[in-house]
Amino acid sequence: ANWENCNRRKEAVAEAKKPVKTDDGTNTDAPAELRTVFFAYDSAELTPAQRQQLEQNARWIRQNKPASMILEGHTDERGSDEYNIALGERRAMAARQYLIQLGIDENALRILSYGEEKPASYGASESDYRQNRRVEFQPK
Repeated sequence: ANWENCNRRKEAVAEAKKPVKTDDGTNTDAPAELRTVFFAYDSAELTPAQRQQLEQNARWIRQNKPASMILEGHTDERGSDEYNIALGERRAMAARQYLIQLGIDENALRILSYGEEKPASYGASESDYRQNRRVEFQPK
């Protein structure tokens, strides 16, 4: 498993360093924007799709070189305040750890957990909850 993980990380770093092709076939060195990473209910595990989004964010960070990046962890309203702060922190830490594995300077990555305090959507449906389970990226 360690050998496979090592090779997967090596491939992810190489992929994150590649230029992005635009619709007209020309190369550009930066994706259009930083992407929010969304999480499953009660989870801080990174899926392959989330890793791909983080690889695009790593490419953006390399190209734009912000002084620092704040990774904001968020949750939906279910669970206690303490639990949600801890879950938001675990989500931000998972994203931070993967960015570090991709070669981003760990000293430039800060985490901040808001738990359920800053919802992106105020409803009580599963769709609203899904929008609130996220890590957002704020360049500073």
